[in-house]
Amino acid sequence: MIARSAFPPALIDWSAYARVTLSRDRPNTGRRLGQVEGEAFEDALLGDRLYVSPPFRLEALYSARAQADFRRLARYLEGLRQADGDAETWSVAQRTQDELGSAGGISHRVPPSDILLATIASQHGLGVLHYDADYDLLAEHTSLKFESVWIAPAGSVD
Repeated sequence: MIARSAFPPALIDWSAYARVTLSRDRPNTGRRLGQVEGEAFEDALLGDRLYVSPPFRLEALYSARAQADFRRLARYLEGLRQADGDAETWSVAQRTQDELGSAGGISHRVPPSDILLATIASQHGLGVLHYDADYDLLAEHTSLKFESVWIAPAGSVD
């Protein structure tokens, strides 16, 4: 497990971002992200070590509850570092899904958005900051090369 204060340059997954946001917006609900993790996230964000990608942007904007929220979030995301995919991203993502489908003893049922985000991370030499075991599966059982970085220990946050 990586030290919370030392997040490597990484793409943000919705699973991590949502927990940071929920910890701020609803402090009295369930087990929250710890202060150390929240501060490390802010430090990494302010230090330009966190990136957004098209799959993240789609998930983030889908979560907007109203048009004003959508516009505000879209402007905010435009200000963050971007890691985009290209035509090769789609080919690599398909091969990655094929690898999962051909591997014995593991599930091939990883959401397409997670496969695309991990593919983009691999292409850009970035980690993935998340709270989602699918990234461990992708890092361990496919040819993608990225660091799977949990924002908090698995099972520790609602």
